[in-house]
Amino acid sequence: MMKLFKTLILLFLPIFAFAQQGKTIPYKKKLPSINEQGIILMPDGKQVEIPNFNQKEVTIFFLIRHAEKDTAGGANADLNPLGRGRAEALPKMFKKIKFQGIYSTAVPRVQNTVLPLAKAKGQKIQMYDAKSQQTWIANLLQHKGKCIFIAGHSNTIPPLVNMLTNENMEQNLDDNQYGCMYIVGVRSIGDATVLKIYY
Repeated sequence: MMKLFKTLILLFLPIFAFAQQGKTIPYKKKLPSINEQGIILMPDGKQVEIPNFNQKEVTIFFLIRHAEKDTAGGANADLNPLGRGRAEALPKMFKKIKFQGIYSTAVPRVQNTVLPLAKAKGQKIQMYDAKSQQTWIANLLQHKGKCIFIAGHSNTIPPLVNMLTNENMEQNLDDNQYGCMYIVGVRSIGDATVLKIYY
């Protein structure tokens, strides 16, 4: 009986996984919202100011890991239904923020995390190579007074924060850790402020 049960699980798992493709679980958690002055209204009603927002000599980076992934999908796994719900809710946070660019790695789950935001802003997703971040970031730092949105991975976003601040302040995120956003205001490498929020 147990052998038959295991066989049935193996048979139906691929069917279940296929059925989940394209499905979305609506994101019900109340999100923070950010206004044109860089004030974040948190879900609990508190207001948090983004340091150095709208200063002409500062580039503001919004850095996130991709949303929840399909753990059965391997290295190139896409988002699961909960992740798609989180991604579709993301534009609500940024209705009043203009981005110089919205950036993603080539991995589908990262692209699909920022796709709703890019569509809402009428912008194309720009691809980057997480293995060559130093040169690429140096180019982005030329956009003073602008906001830039970057999505990546649990082991690429914290190192990017560390590179911008020139400090070893953040460790890689746990594999099941989602919803963390770093807001980094950079005058130059090493001259930066970091605000960490959850959404």
